[in-house]
Parts: sequence; C-alpha cells; structure tokens
Amino acid sequence: MAARLDAGSGDELTAAYRRLNAAYQQTLRYAEDVRRLYQQVQRAIYQSLLGLANALEAKDAYTKGTPSGSAPGAAASQPRSGFRPPTST
Repeated sequence: MAARLDAGSGDELTAAYRRLNAAYQQTLRYAEDVRRLYQQVQRAIYQSLLGLANALEAKDAYTKGTPSGSAPGAAASQPRSGFRPPTST
C-alpha cells in the first residue's frame, strides 16, 4: 500500500529523508560503539585469564620453569580449544 504523494509534498519528503538519514547515521555510531566495547571486554577477559594462569603457575612448582608454564607433555594431551587472543584494530 503505497501512499499517494502530492506534488507539493517535496518538503515533507526532504524532511523525512533527513530524519531517516540521521537515524541511520546514529545506528552506525551505535554499532561502532558496540564493536569497540566488545573488543574492550574481550581484551579484559583475556587479560584476566592470563593473570589467573600466571598466578596458578607461580604457585605450582611442577609447572614452573617449563615453556609457557605447561607441564611436560601437557600440550600433547590437551585438545586444541581454538581460542586466540584478541587482536587490536
């Protein structure tokens, strides 16, 4: 159901277009904010996990001094998680 347009409604269409475009631009800004906040949360979680791993490694004499703090043979016995640290953009 398309609305009929009068010849004199050009100003209304222009105003509606401007409002629609402004709303679209605002959603783009919101999306950018959400992306930035998501990356911050991702980095914070990664740093927390890294801190926890370092704390556990410091308390465990068995894993201390081995490469990346893992117990000998642990890499071979653990399945790959697919987790990769976030990259900064």
